[in-house]
This record gives sequence, structure tokens and C-alpha cells, in this order.
Amino acid sequence: MKDNMETNTNHHHEEAHSDEGLNHHHRNQDETTSPKKINTTPLFVSGMNERLKTLLEKLKPALGWLSCIMVHVLFGMHPIFSRYLQSQSENKLPSLLLITSCHLAAILIYLPRMIYLLIYYVKERISKKKNPKNTTTLEEHENSSNHQDMNSEPIASRGGSLWSRIKEKVRQFLPLTFFCISLVTRSVTNIMSSKFTSAIFVQLFALTTPFILAFVTVFIYNKWFLRGHAKESFGLKAWVSMILTVIGGVVIIIGSVVEKSATPQPWYAFFYTYAIDWSSFSEHITWWDLLGISMSLVSSACLVWYMLCLRYMKQEEKSNIVTVTGENLFILQLFIMGFIFLIPSLIIDDWTLWTKLSPKDWIMFFCFTIFVFMLANHLNIFAISALGSSVVGSILALRLVSTIVFSILILQESLKTIWQLLGCILVLASVSYFMYTEYQQEKAKKKQAQETEKKETAVREHDEREGEHLNELHMNEENHEFIDHHHDDTSHLEHDTIELIENSSSKKEAKTKQQQDQISIEVRETI
Repeated sequence: MKDNMETNTNHHHEEAHSDEGLNHHHRNQDETTSPKKINTTPLFVSGMNERLKTLLEKLKPALGWLSCIMVHVLFGMHPIFSRYLQSQSENKLPSLLLITSCHLAAILIYLPRMIYLLIYYVKERISKKKNPKNTTTLEEHENSSNHQDMNSEPIASRGGSLWSRIKEKVRQFLPLTFFCISLVTRSVTNIMSSKFTSAIFVQLFALTTPFILAFVTVFIYNKWFLRGHAKESFGLKAWVSMILTVIGGVVIIIGSVVEKSATPQPWYAFFYTYAIDWSSFSEHITWWDLLGISMSLVSSACLVWYMLCLRYMKQEEKSNIVTVTGENLFILQLFIMGFIFLIPSLIIDDWTLWTKLSPKDWIMFFCFTIFVFMLANHLNIFAISALGSSVVGSILALRLVSTIVFSILILQESLKTIWQLLGCILVLASVSYFMYTEYQQEKAKKKQAQETEKKETAVREHDEREGEHLNELHMNEENHEFIDHHHDDTSHLEHDTIELIENSSSKKEAKTKQQQDQISIEVRETI
């Protein structure tokens, strides 16, 4: 393209010094044909881009639902890979080593994308420095507004500004601190819980996250942190769903207590097994299981705290110092988790275990890193952008199905009795019903907000129309007054002219009459 433009410009430059009469036809032909050669490719590319955009917009809901299903399936596989690498592998990886290695491997895999984002950011900064007009005007406006605020501030209040600034900084950094603490605790407990108990138990108690979130939001967040927003409620449907989920969880735990058989049983043996061995309850549900279940509950609570910290930082727009996108937040989490445990893991753990891993262990590790840590998070970002968080969370119970299926395929850990199957169905139904009600409430809130916005716009437009109508009436009244005044003036002028004409005519008539009288007198005198 650049070579064509240069040859065209050189050709025109040569023609400018040649005879105009001989080269007039060629010059017109070049001028008409050369722009077409240059502009056909951008037009074609722009047309293709528009068609791709329209196609993606049409396919976005379907791709969003596909991503939503894949997200829950992949997150359901999280305790499977974690339990295999920590418990069933020949060279069992310590939890701290596994956490650090997964995040460092994710950073290395995602490094080209991060370099691209860094280069793009540097280019944007350089372009802003080269064209500082918009930025300088904005900075001047901000400085002027800040200067006006400082001038409008009373002198007595400036003395205590130091303490107020300290409190403001604490209020800014406290949510970020809690965010990092909840992120670290969530990651540690989520991986360590699958080390001590079965993956089904871990995923079962991970499904309590929506109930914990609703409970904490209603009874803690609404009272102490939520300001200027519509407060949420914890209704009867939520209580019923939570109670049914707890009952289903208890049935799943109790249903795992069966008599050990001498011969290995097939994975579908739970369909015809219903007897519970109460005498060996302590052998099947050990203290390690209780520790893993407790860690799973702590992990769910930390996830709730993580979401509430993000929500609070989004609510506090003026003091929000973490205004990042989903991808940038993912990168931030990778660096936080990758480097915060690196030094303790180098001190405590034996990193020579990586040389002893089998090919299956390496496959499990990279599947854990690529599919769970990277692909699931990115699909989650896309699904939320395409469908919304309430829709994505509405099929959260699919994670338990994914955990059961892949636990059978990878870990050879199946359900033990038909009671566990009934408990899973009860949990799936109650969690799905709760998430469906949450989705309906969110939908109703959005619809109400849209209706109120429509009403406000309608009232605003009606007020504007009334104002324009009043202005028109006022202008018409002024025009009528001007016309009436002009009409009065013209009527007075016409009346004066009529009077003047009448007076002149009467004077003429009187004069002619006087002349006639004089003539008649003279005639009489002569007679």
C-alpha cells in the first residue's frame, strides 16, 4: 500500500512538470483510479469486521450459555485434580508447593498476553504525553475544582484535615487488605480441603456459598457497609432452600457409611445399596474428614468475603483504588498467589519432587493449571459479560454433578448408597431453586429500574415540552401585544387623517357657500 502511494505521488509530480495538454487524459485517469486501488482494501476489511461483529452479537447468548456450562463443569473438576495430586499420586505434592507451582505456571503460560497488555499500556501513555491537550484540560479542570473546594473549606476544619486524611486512607486500603486476605485464605483452604476428605464432600459444602452470601449480606453487610443502595432481604424461600440443602448434605454424609466389602464393587453399586453401617460410623467419617469439611466451609466464607470486598470497592467510587477489569483482576490474583507463597515454599517444601513425577502426574498438573486456573476464569468473565452474574450463578449446582462424574472417572470414588443419590438430588433441587429465585429477584429489580428510568425520562420530556409550549405562548402573547399596539397606532392615524380630510372638505364647502352668497348679493345689488 505504501509503495503504491509513493509511486502515484511521484507519477503526479512528474506530470506536473510535463505538458498539460498531452498528459491531461492520463492525469485524470490516475486520479480516478488510484484512490480506488487504495481504498478498496480498507472498505473490504471494515465490511468484514462489521459482519463479524454482527455475527458475534447474534451468537453471543449461545456462546455465553456454552461458556456458563463449561465454567461450572471445569470448576467442578477443581477438587478432583487437587485431591489426585495431593493424595493419590505416588509423589504426593504438598499443598503449599501445589498452590505456588500452579500460579507460577499460569503466569508463565499467560506471559505473552501480559507482555502485549504492557506494550499497549505503554503506547497509550506515550500517546497521551504526545497529545497532552485533553489530559491537560482535564487536569486543569480538576485542579481548579480542587482549588475551589480548598477555598470553600472553612479554616477551622483545615486543622483536623490530617486525621481525616489518615482515616480516609485507612478506609481506602482496608477493603483492599481484606480482599487480599480473603483471596489467600480462600485459595489455601480450597486446595487443602480436598486433601483431607473426598471431592464430593468438598463440592457439597462449596455449594453453601450462595446461602452464606445471602445471610451475610442481609444481616451484616446491609447494616454496616451498604450505603445509598437498595437493601436485600432473606425471605421464606431462602430459608426453606437452605434447610433443604443442609438436610441433603447430612444425607450425603451419612449415606457414605457402608460396610466395607472384600471384593471391589462397580461404580453403579450405589443404585442397589441402601444399608447404612452405623457401627462403623467413626471409621468412615474421621477427624480428617471433619477437618476437610471445615476447611471447605471456611473457603466458602472467604469467597463470600472476597465478593463483598469487591462489591464494597465498587460501591465506594471515590475511594475505589482497584478499578480494574476482570482480566486485570485475574492477573493481579496470579501475581499475589504466585509470589506470596514462593519464599515459604522454597524454605519448607522439597522442590525435587518435580523430577520424580510420572507422565500422568504432569498431565494432571497441567490440566489443573490450564483448564481450572486459566480457562475456567476466562470463560467465567465472558459468561458474566454475556449473560450476567445472576444467570451464570443460576446453574451453580451443576458443579456437584461434574464432581461426581469426574470423581468416578479419575479418582474411582463413586457414591456409596442410594441415600447419597437422593441427597444429591435434594441439594441440586434446593440450590437450583434458590438461585432461580435470586435470578427472578434480580430480573425484577432490573425491570423496575428500567421502568423508573422510563418514567423519569417521560416526565423530563413532558416538562421540556411544557416549557417549550409556555415559551411559545409567551412569544405569541408578545406578538399579539405588538400587533394590537401597531393596530391602535394605525387606527389613530387613520382617524386623524379622516378628521383632517373632513375638516378641509367642510372648509371648502363653507368657502364656496360664502362665495355663492357674495355672488348672489352682488347680483341683487346690480339689479
